Parts: sequence; C-alpha cells; structure tokens
Amino acid sequence: MKLIFTLLVLVACVAARQPCQQSKGYTTQFELSAFNTFFPTGSSNVALSFYEAGNTTTDFDGQRTRSDWIIIMEGQPPMVGSIWEFGQTGEGYVYQNGICVKMSLNYPIPAGFPLQNFVGVTRIGNFPVEVYTATGVSPSVLTNQTFLFDPKSCSVVSSTLRNADAANPGFAVMNFFNYENYFIESWFDLPAECTQSSVTKNIPHAVNPHHTNFLKYSASA
Repeated sequence: MKLIFTLLVLVACVAARQPCQQSKGYTTQFELSAFNTFFPTGSSNVALSFYEAGNTTTDFDGQRTRSDWIIIMEGQPPMVGSIWEFGQTGEGYVYQNGICVKMSLNYPIPAGFPLQNFVGVTRIGNFPVEVYTATGVSPSVLTNQTFLFDPKSCSVVSSTLRNADAANPGFAVMNFFNYENYFIESWFDLPAECTQSSVTKNIPHAVNPHHTNFLKYSASA
C-alpha cells in the first residue's frame, strides 16, 4: 500500500507516461509494512499495524486481479490467503484455510496506472522516479497516498500511505519486486472450492488483504 512531494508542471510528464498507459496489466511481488495506519474494515476505518507480503497480477482490460498474501500481526497467528476480483461481474472470492468466500465488489478494478496527479521527481537510491499522489481516493479519506513510478520501465517502485491527521500519525510503505508489465492468465483460475456449490457468501474469520490491489483506490482519480 503508499507517499508525498513537490510541484512540477503536469505537461512535463505527459510524453513520458503515455507509452506506459498502453500496458495491459502487471505482475509483481510486494512487501508492506504498516504502523498505526487507517484501513477500511467493514463499514469503518481502523488504525492497524502489520506486515504483509505476497504477489499479485492485474489484467487492466479484463478488469481482473488476483493476490496471494501472508499477513503478520502482533498477537495473532500468520494469516495466509488468496483473493480473486472480477470487475466485469462485480464478484470476488477469498480463499483461506480451505474455505472459499464469495463477495460482491464495491469498488472498481483499475483500468490503468494512476498517473493523473503528477507532483515532481525524486531519486530512490540513485535512480530517478516520478512522484504521483492519489490524495482523496486512497483506502480512506483519513489517509493520503503517493506512488514512486519509473517511467523508463513503466513500473511502480514503491508506494506510501500516511494518515491525514498529523495529530494521529501513521505510515505504511509498500515496495515492489520483480515487477513485470504483463498479467499471468493462469493465475485467474479459481480453485475447486470456489467453483463448487459449497462456496459461502459470508464467514466471520475470513481476512482480506489490506492492500488487495495497490492501484484499486486510485481507479477513479
């Protein structure tokens, strides 16, 4: 899940970003560390501290995404699971502990990179990246989100989320590894448990990944 920076002219990034908008999707591994960061949980927002790692693939044109994750949170055993989201049908499936939960999606699957709000340029390590904000369409109105984007490889490098209220600080940083500008078709195949009549529509201990898709909340930007 996500950062913030200085102002430059939007026109400066238009030429650089257009080839990237032709991408059909992406596949990447990720790590996310969060401290006291607000995330939506049910109908409310809760400040959470946790570590999450996994991999994800997204098909922009087909409006499909899949993520596999492990979440580690103090006082709880590690939580492992997978989620499939299908925007065209408005359905999602969460698979944990041999149980598949079917759910309705209340958010859009992104149709491309969230490169509308160009802020400036910086360096991560020693290579330049572009900075984009997603303020106002983050996981919560209580947070501000920023992406570091490499225009040469058309890849998201890192993303930072911050609580908007400085009196209640919270931060989450998500880094991406082995980023590829394509989706993997076979990853969208559902396990047998999600295609059988035994699939349930509600189960209290099912845990969704807190990032699900790092572009999801910026789809309407």
